[in-house]
This record gives sequence, structure tokens and C-alpha cells, in this order.
Amino acid sequence: MDVSVNSASANQLPSVIMIDDDADDYYLLSTVIKANYPEHDVMPIYDSSQALSQLEALRTLPAFLLLDLNMPVKNGFEILREMRSLTRYESLPIIIFTSSANPKDLTRCRELGATDYIEKPTSYKELHLVIEKTLRLWLNTSA
Repeated sequence: MDVSVNSASANQLPSVIMIDDDADDYYLLSTVIKANYPEHDVMPIYDSSQALSQLEALRTLPAFLLLDLNMPVKNGFEILREMRSLTRYESLPIIIFTSSANPKDLTRCRELGATDYIEKPTSYKELHLVIEKTLRLWLNTSA
């Protein structure tokens, strides 16, 4: 599946990469970021089976990565485990961004090396607040 970069310039590197099979989640996230934090860019990876190969193709890693857990073919746990086994991604902040509120999922993600765990908000306003907090924390901005 294609990797589309949502940026004003094709040379702009993404601040955030989102691995999620749901285009609606990406659209909502990118809309909030474009409207409120235009200096940042989000790149989606929709095909979980191609996530690592698409990341390997990047010259530079993003400031952080948002990873959904529930995806077909390869789930977020598998991607997280694979990424943390590779030196290139040891220090990359990987934030689980999922609709799962299951405490077992949170525990498993921490054991696999997730940096943070965020439940997907259900409203635009909640999403804006979550993104603001996340950008402040991981991009050191005054969002």
C-alpha cells in the first residue's frame, strides 16, 4: 500500500508517523494537527504488513510514532516487538494509539517496550487535547 506524505513540501520529513489501517483515524489526526500545529506533519502507513519496510525506506526517523494495536495481517503487538528488536528503533518513542481499554493490552505493550499508551478519543475536542499533550511531551513544543 502506498505511503502518502501529508505535507506542503515533498522534502519535508514527517514529525509523526501513524501506523493504523483506519484512514478515518488518520484523517482526523492530520486535520487536528494541520489546523493547530501546521509546523508538524503526519505520515500514514495503512498496511501493517509493510510498516517496517516503509520505515526502513526513511532516511530520518520521526520524532515519534503512533501505533494502533488492532490491524489485520500484522497487529500492533507484532510490529512493536519487531521494532524494539532492531537497533534503529531502540530509542524511537512508540506511542500506542488504540481504542482498546483492556488493562492486559496496556501491560503487554509496556512489556514490549511501548513508550506511552493512549486510548483514542471519541470526539474532535478530546483528540485535540490528546494531540496537544502528546506534541508537547514528545516534540518539546509550546503547543
